[in-house]
This record gives sequence, structure tokens and C-alpha cells, in this order.
Amino acid sequence: MDILDVFQTTIKLGNIEIDAYTAHEKDSRGNWVNYLSGRGLAKSIEMDESTTRGSQIPKKLKQSLGNDFTMRGGRYKMASGGVSKVKLWTTTQTNKYYRYHEKQGNLLAELICDALSDAALDIIINDAFERPYVAGTAQNLVNSRIIDAPRVWERLYSDAIHITAVKWFGPNFYWDFCYCFLNAEEVCKLNLLNPIVNGERDFRIHQYLDNATRIELEKHLIRVINLVESSTGKQDFLTRHQKLFGRFFQLDLAI
Repeated sequence: MDILDVFQTTIKLGNIEIDAYTAHEKDSRGNWVNYLSGRGLAKSIEMDESTTRGSQIPKKLKQSLGNDFTMRGGRYKMASGGVSKVKLWTTTQTNKYYRYHEKQGNLLAELICDALSDAALDIIINDAFERPYVAGTAQNLVNSRIIDAPRVWERLYSDAIHITAVKWFGPNFYWDFCYCFLNAEEVCKLNLLNPIVNGERDFRIHQYLDNATRIELEKHLIRVINLVESSTGKQDFLTRHQKLFGRFFQLDLAI
């Protein structure tokens, strides 16, 4: 099969960024044919690229993909002007790859499957009601890190840490060092769902974070809490925070 010349873009599924490709071709039913690369597919769920190579694909996944499964070779022009080669998986093949690894207990694969399922169902229902599709709707459906209802509260830090941190920085400590990754639209949604009344919210901010963001926040909080506990004061904390992070923390899961 000939090498396919494709164009590249980047999609976001929650906090995960994945490169996607197309040659602007349509299948026999008139649908656009889109691809992910084997390399990007594996990296998006923190698996080794070998899991997307024909001879090393797990047996059960091979059975799901079918006897006629093949990966198409592709190449695209990079921003630098160079040409990069990729092994292309169709979106149908991609969905089977994610579902297989979800069943194996891969949390990132589960999050991606959930996001795709939710977005697809909403789009299908909107279509049934003959609602016009607006470009960007699908990305908006999968990318909000603020969920619509609070999850059960869980303690993320001790009262002693809270008292010390607020003593040094006031209530802005959490916005400046824990939740500064939220964009303006997410903060607006959070304020609508969980407004401040008489100086307090009914629920903690982390109760409104999606699973992927919550997991990354917990990892980050461990480092921040360790800094608070081991610092001699506010300035010591700031100096050490700057050395550790180089800037205010951002939850960045670019793939």
C-alpha cells in the first residue's frame, strides 16, 4: 500500500493531547476518514509503543481488530519543514485499542473511553433533535475539567497544613499554588455550580474536578504539602517552590 500524505492537528481529551491525522478522504458511506498514529495512541495511555506494532499486539486485541487489520503508512510535513513518518490507525481501530486497555485496568484508557462515549451520545441525541452542530462542540464536551455535580468529599490535606498555608498566604494559597491551572471558563462554571455565599462554598473545589485532573492534583499536592511542612516560613517556601516548579504549577499532560 502506498504511503499516505496526511495533515496533522491536535485534539484534547480532558487533560490529554493527542495528534490526529487526515488525508481529507471519505469512505464508501461518505464519512471522513481520520487517524491517530500508533506512537501517539500508545503514549496517550502511557503504554509502550510496541503495543501498537503488528507482531507485538496482544492476542485478544488482535482478535478484536480482525484478521484484515493493517496499519497504513503515512507522512506529514512538520512546522519545521521536515517530513515525519507515522503508522496510522483508523478511529475504529483506535476505539478497540482503548477499550482493550480499559478492560486491562488502564485508568487513562478508561477516562478516554468515558469522554468519547459521553460526547458521542450527546452529539447523536442533538442530531436526533435536529439541533445544528457548531464547530468545537465535541471538544467542549470532552474538555471541561469541572464536572456537573460534586463527588463525595475526601480529605486531601491536614488541618495543620491548612492553618500554616493560610497564615502565610491567606485563602489565595489554594488558587495560587493548587488550582491556578483552571482557565477563566472553568472558574466561571465552578462559580455557577458552587457559588461563594457569605464567604464560603458549599463544597470544596476538588469535589468538582474530573477524575484525570483529580489524580494529577493529588500528585501535585503531595509535593506542595511537603514544601509547606519543610519550609521555615513564607519566603523560604516561595524560594523553594520557585526552584522546584520554576513557575506557578500548571496541570499539563501534553502528549
